[in-house]
Amino acid sequence: MDYFSSEEKYTEKNKRKSFLPLVFIITILALIGIFLVIKDDLFPEKYYGPGMTTEAKKESSEDENSSDSSKESNTKHNERIIETISQEENLGLVSETTDYKNISTISTVFVDKKIAKATDSSLGVYKDVDSFAFAGDIYFSKRNINVYDNGNINNVLDQQYIDIIDSHDYFVGNLECCLTDADEATNKEFTFKVSPKYVNILNDMHLDLATIANNHVMDYGEKGFLETLDVLKDNGINYVGGGKDEQEATKPYILVINGRRYAIISATCVVPSVKWFAAEDRAGVNSGYYGNAVCNQIKAIKDKVDKVIVFIHWGVEKDTISNEEQQTMGRKFVDFGADLVVGTHSHRLQEVEYYNDVPIVYGIGNFIFGSTWTDTELLSVSFDYTDSKKGNTKIKLIPGTCGYELTLPLSTEQKRNKFIEENIIPKSPTCRLDEEGYIVKNVELVE
Repeated sequence: MDYFSSEEKYTEKNKRKSFLPLVFIITILALIGIFLVIKDDLFPEKYYGPGMTTEAKKESSEDENSSDSSKESNTKHNERIIETISQEENLGLVSETTDYKNISTISTVFVDKKIAKATDSSLGVYKDVDSFAFAGDIYFSKRNINVYDNGNINNVLDQQYIDIIDSHDYFVGNLECCLTDADEATNKEFTFKVSPKYVNILNDMHLDLATIANNHVMDYGEKGFLETLDVLKDNGINYVGGGKDEQEATKPYILVINGRRYAIISATCVVPSVKWFAAEDRAGVNSGYYGNAVCNQIKAIKDKVDKVIVFIHWGVEKDTISNEEQQTMGRKFVDFGADLVVGTHSHRLQEVEYYNDVPIVYGIGNFIFGSTWTDTELLSVSFDYTDSKKGNTKIKLIPGTCGYELTLPLSTEQKRNKFIEENIIPKSPTCRLDEEGYIVKNVELVE
C-alpha cells in the first residue's frame, strides 16, 4: 500500500533537489581549501626558500612582474659575480707571486689576529693541521648584558669554551643582531640590537670573523646595519656575508693559515624582505636563495684557494632535521666545490651528512642567545695535510648548554660523546662517532 499521496512524493523529491546546490558549493570550497594547503608541494616556488616571509614573497613577485626578462637578469647577475671576482684577484686574496715561506709577507697582506698563532713564530715552521671553530647564532639578551656588566666574559661564556676556541687557529660565529644605537626598528615581529659598546663581548670571546648574512643584522635598517659594520671594523673583527654594496656583500672572506688559503662564503636563505639583499647601489646581505649566487661564488674562487667553506643561514625555525631544500642546496654547494658546509638559523641542532666525502653540518644551533632552547654545540674542524696535500677534513662537535645567561660545554668528554651518540648520530645515517670522538663517514652505509 502506498501511504504517500502524489503531492507528498513531489514535495519530498523537490526538497532533496534543493540541497544539491549547497552540497556542490561545499564540495568546491573544500577542494579549494585542500589545494591551498598542498599547492606549495605541487608547485614549488621559484624564488623563495623556507623562512621567507609573505611580505618578501609579495615584493619578489612584484619585482618579477615588473620585468619580462627576469631569467635573463638573473643570469647576468650570476655572470657578473664571477666576472667581479675573477677581475679583482686581490679582493682579500694573496697574489700568486706571494712567497708563502715569508711569514712577514703573509702578515703584511693579512692583518689578522691569529696569523702569528698559526705558525711556530720562533722558527717560521708551518704546521700540518689547520683548525677552525664555528659557533652558531650569537645575540646578547638583557640577561647576558646584565651578568657581563656585573662580572666579565665568563659570566656569559664559560672559560672552558674559550679555552677550546683558543686551541683553534680561527674562530667564526654568526652575529645575529645589530650593534647600533639606532632607534627606528624594521617592522617585523622580533628585532635584535645591542649597544655598540658590547662589541667587547665578541672580542672577549676571541671572535675572529662574524658572518652577518642572516635575518636580524638589518633589524634597524640600513643605518643600523652600516653602523654594525663600522663597529666590527673599528674593533678588529672581520665580517663576511654583507656590505655597503653588492660587491662587498658577495665577496668571500679569504685568510691564510700556514701558507694555505681558505675562502669563507656567508649567505642567507632567510630574510623578511628582498630589499635586504645587497645591490649595486644598496647595502645589504648576500643572497643564498636556491644557492645559485653562492654556487657561482664557489666556482669563481675554487681554483684560487685550498679550501672553500660555506656558512649558510637556512631552514625553518625549531626544526631539528633539515628539509629537502637544505639537502638539495647543501649537496649542490659540494658539487660546485665546497669543502665544508655549515648551517644556522633553526636555533636547534640538526644532523650531519657526508656527501661525496664532504661534511654538511646542517644546523649548529644557538651559541649565545638567552633562549629556552638550551642545547648547543661548538663545531671543531681540522684540515690535516700530514699525509695528503689535499688535506683530510676531520670534524668534532663539542656540545653544551646555552642558557639565559651562561653558555658552557658539557663537563666531560664522556658526557659529550654520549650526547652526540644519543642526539646527533641517530638522525645522521651517513655518520658514526669514532674512538677519538670525531664524526666520520659511516662507510658501511654510504658505500
